[in-house]
Amino acid sequence: MKKRLERSIAAAFALFTALLVFFSCASIRELGEKPAPKTPELLAQGKTLYENNCIQCHGANGDGKGWKAAELKTKPRDFTLPLQQWNYSKGESKKIFEVLKMGLPDTPMAMFHFTDEQRWALVYRVMEFSQGNAVAR
Repeated sequence: MKKRLERSIAAAFALFTALLVFFSCASIRELGEKPAPKTPELLAQGKTLYENNCIQCHGANGDGKGWKAAELKTKPRDFTLPLQQWNYSKGESKKIFEVLKMGLPDTPMAMFHFTDEQRWALVYRVMEFSQGNAVAR
């Protein structure tokens, strides 16, 4: 009876894990498919979020020279570079959104628990630092 219960629990756990992975993958595929409209209110929200969450590493000017940057093994992104020079995203708004949602492995860039709207606000904010221009893709 005990072994039967253990097998049932293991099967339920395996099913739960499989469903979790399936739905996680589905949500990853949908990352950033619907960018929030770029409005003055969203830009203001992005500025506030940046000042409260990003400035320590990325700096007030977005140049990657925040007060915590010197402590980090991997230096923070310099958002003042032209968008095409950004290593991971190349300035693609959907990829920047993905970084905010998932983080970047093997770097201090952790995932942030923001709403999608807040992530889009930050995407637009960091893109403003760039010397180049990009159209949201």
